[in-house]
Amino acid sequence: MSSQSAHVLEIAANIAHLAVNALFFVIIIGVSYKLIRSYQTSKEKPPRLLFMNGIVFNVVTFTCIFGLFFFSAVNLQCLLNGTNLDDQKEYTTYHSFWIMFYGKQGCLMLMIMFMRVQHVFQGTEMALSTFTYRFFVVCFTVALILFTMLPILHIITPTISIWTWCASTFCFYNLAFMMTLTFLFLSKLRHVFQSFIVLQKMAARAGVECDEAQKAENEQMVKTSTKTALLATSSIVLTASSCILLIIRFSFDIETQLVYTLSEWIISIDIYSNFLFVTLSYSYFDAPYYRLCKHCDHRCQRVWYQLLLDEDMENETEKEKNAPPITLKLDVALASASAYSNEDRCEPPNNRFQHNIAMVHTVSTAGTVAK
Repeated sequence: MSSQSAHVLEIAANIAHLAVNALFFVIIIGVSYKLIRSYQTSKEKPPRLLFMNGIVFNVVTFTCIFGLFFFSAVNLQCLLNGTNLDDQKEYTTYHSFWIMFYGKQGCLMLMIMFMRVQHVFQGTEMALSTFTYRFFVVCFTVALILFTMLPILHIITPTISIWTWCASTFCFYNLAFMMTLTFLFLSKLRHVFQSFIVLQKMAARAGVECDEAQKAENEQMVKTSTKTALLATSSIVLTASSCILLIIRFSFDIETQLVYTLSEWIISIDIYSNFLFVTLSYSYFDAPYYRLCKHCDHRCQRVWYQLLLDEDMENETEKEKNAPPITLKLDVALASASAYSNEDRCEPPNNRFQHNIAMVHTVSTAGTVAK
């Protein structure tokens, strides 16, 4: 490809980037309006703190996308005028300042997903323990402290770029933190499917059907848990990719054209996807979620159900193998048989076990997962 063709292609890419960012301005305003209206008119309102975090997240996302729009506009101007991008003081100043909003957007995304999991399981047997809740609150606090320290470190040592400070401190911390959060999301999802399988086994062994209302509640819990885990994990993968590329660029000083291009595109995609995944996590946007992610959601449910069902069957087989053999001496068997009265021998089997079936049915319905 000639240099002139590459130049034209770069101009076209910047124009497309400007158009995408302008479109996201409209989408963010529309989503924020729908969130506020839905919250005001909803009978069952989500926690106020979760709602406020969602609004702040949208504001921070708007600021991030405004930065992307500004960078593309300056870059397009430099391409058309033939000037150097690094000579633009407005660009370099705002670029260093903009990283604060990008990092806070990722942190708020993780916080909203965590709060959603905490709210979904609150009041159930799968609720987060006090230790787990406090642990993640401390982790979020440390992340905010690190981001507050970045500009201070840059002011103390202005020769070191704020991006270098970010890659050397926050990015390493964020990778470890996101791995811990991913484990939490997946472990809760596993617990939900395990409970669902146990309830099905209890009902099958008792020969009864689960209560329809309770069955619908359990299915809704599975859907909500799958949706939250799928969206959170997908967003974490993209954010982790961005962190890894920033570490390669600024911590290990590997600044090839490929690494630079990938990093710049991943940062933009990460910002867009964070907003998209957080928006789809709200119940107000269930319809768009299932239109976009229906196949992934159903496949995820099938995979988890099949994996845990196979694991449960293996455990049952292992228990049967390790179970001690049951032996019954002839005289004990005869004594037990003679203990039955003639009335017991003539009692219909259905009446004999009716009480036991009713008791098992009560246990199976009472032991379901409360939402």
